Amino acid sequence: MKLKFVLLTTLSALLAFSAPIYAESETSLSESSLLNSLGISTQNTHINHIAEKSGIFVGIGAATHEFKITKVSGTLLLGYTQFFNKYLGIRMYLNYERLPSDYYGGLNIDLIYDIFQGEKLGFGIIAGSSNGYIAFQNKEEGYISQVNAGVSFNFDGGHNRLELLARIPLNNTTFRPLPKAMPLYTFSYTYTF
Repeated sequence: MKLKFVLLTTLSALLAFSAPIYAESETSLSESSLLNSLGISTQNTHINHIAEKSGIFVGIGAATHEFKITKVSGTLLLGYTQFFNKYLGIRMYLNYERLPSDYYGGLNIDLIYDIFQGEKLGFGIIAGSSNGYIAFQNKEEGYISQVNAGVSFNFDGGHNRLELLARIPLNNTTFRPLPKAMPLYTFSYTYTF
């Protein structure tokens, strides 16, 4: 509280002393614009973006699997996202994908960089890793490590996010040899609480 008082008093004094200079150039500077020019937001929009984009999230989506044949599965996501500022965040989540005879479950860690973040809309890139367990028709199974890379669009200030992500396998599965693993593409929607 004391720090706020000192800061506001100092800024008010600066405004008072600089008023004649701005009057001569026919430009007026309000307190809030001076605070904003110093990188101090008067509306806490930066803090609001962090709060809106951080938290527990759930998601649904669809994924393509290209091992023996191309298949499309449903995807469920559950995790936590933490943004450090308006643009940069990290998330950790579980994903589960299921077809009638096949399934995949994984633990993921991604870095999210929102290149553009407006009041309501944003666009960013995602990079990370995934380690999971995969099984096909209860015959072929194993662990697989993947690199995650993709793009995301967020709206409603960051609560809602649409993603297009590629998971690129680093290895074949460990238990039994599967055909050469191809990249997995997912399209998903997530909501952050």
